[in-house]
Amino acid sequence: MEPTSRGVQARAAPPTRVRRDQDAANRRTIILSAIVLMVAILGGVTAVALLSDGDTGRDTAIETSAEGQPDAKPRSIPKPNEGRAPEDAGDRGGWAQLSLLVLIVASISGIGVKVVRGSKTSRQRRAAWLAAADADHDGALDPQR
Repeated sequence: MEPTSRGVQARAAPPTRVRRDQDAANRRTIILSAIVLMVAILGGVTAVALLSDGDTGRDTAIETSAEGQPDAKPRSIPKPNEGRAPEDAGDRGGWAQLSLLVLIVASISGIGVKVVRGSKTSRQRRAAWLAAADADHDGALDPQR
């Protein structure tokens, strides 16, 4: 607080808020991201509902051993070379499942690259900030270039 001519101390101005246009831009970005996410989720659910067949996938046949006798114990995980080749896109090992795997791996790799690049930039900025703090001139009051 600064003293005035009458001896009464004047209060300093309150800290400035983020400008309204920046605040509105941040709000617009969040709303747009939410809409894109909703459309992607609803589109995926719709695609699965429309492209899937109504088959439950249950096989009611009794499994038999190599000798032709019924197996005593049913197995939830088939032995190697006991299954069948994929016939449709949604079957195990089909193109849809493999393309989903590629998409997931590529997405996670992209996130990792972004994090590594961001951490390098952050370290460089922090080093510059610490160097400026050690120097007599930090450039805080210099005009913007």
